[in-house]
Amino acid sequence: MKTARFFIIIVALLLLLPSCSRASSSDANLWDDEINDADWERTPMIMYGGELYFSKGMLESHMDAMQQVGRIEDTVSRTKCPAKHLQSNCGYVGCTVFVDPEQPGAIYVQDGELYLIFER
Repeated sequence: MKTARFFIIIVALLLLLPSCSRASSSDANLWDDEINDADWERTPMIMYGGELYFSKGMLESHMDAMQQVGRIEDTVSRTKCPAKHLQSNCGYVGCTVFVDPEQPGAIYVQDGELYLIFER
C-alpha cells in the first residue's frame, strides 16, 4: 500500500514538472527579441574600409607620418552600428580621418587640435 501511494506521488510530480518550467520556447524567444530591440547606447565607433573601429581615447599631439584618407560623412544614432564607409555613431561629421602606415589597426579622427584614436 505504501509503495503504491509513493509511486502515485512520484508520477504526479513528474506530470506537474513540465508545467512549472521557466517558459515555453516561444515565450523565451519573445523575451530575447525585447532585449535585442532595446535602445542601448553602443561604444563610439566608425566604419572604415568595411571594418568597425572602436574608440580608444585621445592622442594629444600631431603625428607626422599620418595620411589623410577622408572625412566623416554621416552619422547614425548611438544605439546603432555604422554600416557605411566613413560613417560614425558618435558624431564628428566633417572631421578629418587619418591613418598611420606604421599602425594599420588604427584610424585617427582630428577634433580641433586633438586626435581621437579608433582601433579594430
